[in-house]
Parts: sequence; structure tokens; C-alpha cells
Amino acid sequence: MFPRNLHSSIGYLSPVNYERSKLPPGSPKPITAHETGATPMSDFGTIRAALKTDRTIDIVTIGAKTNSPRETEIWFTNIDGRIIICGTPAAKGKRGPRARRHWLANLIANPEFQFRLKESIEISLPARATVVRQPAGRRAIMSAAQTQWYRDQGYSLDELVDFAPIVDVMFTGPYAALNTKVVGSCVDGTKGGC
Repeated sequence: MFPRNLHSSIGYLSPVNYERSKLPPGSPKPITAHETGATPMSDFGTIRAALKTDRTIDIVTIGAKTNSPRETEIWFTNIDGRIIICGTPAAKGKRGPRARRHWLANLIANPEFQFRLKESIEISLPARATVVRQPAGRRAIMSAAQTQWYRDQGYSLDELVDFAPIVDVMFTGPYAALNTKVVGSCVDGTKGGC
């Protein structure tokens, strides 16, 4: 696991801020886009591979009340090319009372954010979040094999469908080509499809 404060500024690319000598021998070392010779648009293959294998990211949102950048470490899930950020109804992951999420409130107020990969490659991608509200869409996400961990935390599928925070992620700007799964109105902006 990387240090919590791995990223300290907002930007498309950032240098590696950890000491590689502290990684256990034989550990895979993350690479930066700089090390691959990538420019923000030149190495989509490496980014796509990270979207398939990585799990932990940082998101940088704009505070709903403060209008200041807020960084949150969180998991994302790739369901057949559809990038999702979701959680359990309780903020700590384990079964418990439903909790308000500041990251979700921030994304509802300001859906544009930075999606920062930090495991196998370190790059910050501009993105837009859309809350998944339709029960059928929520059920499809929470019943997918890729979201088994959430069901293993003691929640029924119905509880996750009713109460879990779930957002679709669509990459924007030069990274829009990374969107391999088009999700109806989540992309075209009409109401009701998410």
C-alpha cells in the first residue's frame, strides 16, 4: 500500500513521491507516465491495463460547502469496462449504520473531479461522476461478480441496492477515449437511465 499522502497537488501527471528502497524485495514497482515516455494522451494501453487491474485510487473533488479541493482515497471497480466508484452503506466498510459520505456530496455538487491512479501507474485523469439512481442499474452493479466484496460485508443485495453510494465515472477531455462502456443516459445527459 502506498502512503496516504502520495499526491499533494492537482495535475495530470505527478512524479513518484515514495522511496522505492522501502518496497519489499520483488514487489512490483509502480511506473509513472514519465517513465513510460507517455504524454497525457500517448499511452492509453498502460492506462487501460491499470483500469483493469488496479483498485485503490485517490479522487480529488471540489468541496460542496468549501469549494476547495478535497482528496479521498477510495476503491473503484471495473465492471466489463464500466468504471464505478461505490461503497457500503456504512462508511467503514463493515456492517453498521448508514453514513453520509463527503466525497459523494462533493460529486453531487461538483461532478467534475480528478481520478488518480496510483498503483501500477501514477496518473491523474479528468472525469465526471454521475450518481446511479435507478434500482435496476444499482442492482446490476451490486450483483456483478466484481462487487462480491461488498456483499461479503454482511449486507443483503437489497440493502446495497437501496443504500450504497454508487457513481458512474466517465473520463473527459483528452481521456474520453478511455470510456469503453457507454451507459445510456449516463453519457448522453438525459434523465432516468443511470
